[in-house]
Amino acid sequence: MIDNTSAPYGILALRVTTGALFLFHGLVNLFVFTPTGDVKSLPRGSTPIDFAYAIHSKVGDHCVGAKVNGKIVPLRHKLKSGDVVEILTATAAHPNKDWLAHVTTSK
Repeated sequence: MIDNTSAPYGILALRVTTGALFLFHGLVNLFVFTPTGDVKSLPRGSTPIDFAYAIHSKVGDHCVGAKVNGKIVPLRHKLKSGDVVEILTATAAHPNKDWLAHVTTSK
């Protein structure tokens, strides 16, 4: 659950299911979740392609689409802190050179 009501401007307060409160400064990185609740830190401007490669190179290599917060989004979609990202894969899929225009990371 994201709780930004008590945090100063530019700070994201994140309350995890354990009840612990984490504060993240929102200027450099964003923090997104896997469907199982794992947190991944990515640079601002990252897309589902960046996220897929942050999970594993094979996930990125076989990526065919993504869901963000339960909704299908284009692979060029810019992620936001707190998003839950699910990567859709297919064994026959391969990286597309057009992805280079939509990625932030170098993986």
